[in-house]
Amino acid sequence: SKPVLYFPAGKYLISKTINLQSYQAIRGEDAIVIQQDPALVIFNFRNCYRITIDSMQFVGGGVQLQFSHANV
Repeated sequence: SKPVLYFPAGKYLISKTINLQSYQAIRGEDAIVIQQDPALVIFNFRNCYRITIDSMQFVGGGVQLQFSHANV
């Protein structure tokens, strides 16, 4: 298992895509992730399965969550 990516309460401005893998958990405490580039993805999950996202909001970007897997 992988560690939890934790976002305490607040707003987080990002300017690049955050790439993550399988078995990843993302937890926020009423956190808001804001992608500044309207053409980019916020979170990209490659070859993913068993992903957990909890108590998060996503704003901006071309796509907020992008999932890919060889079976899809």
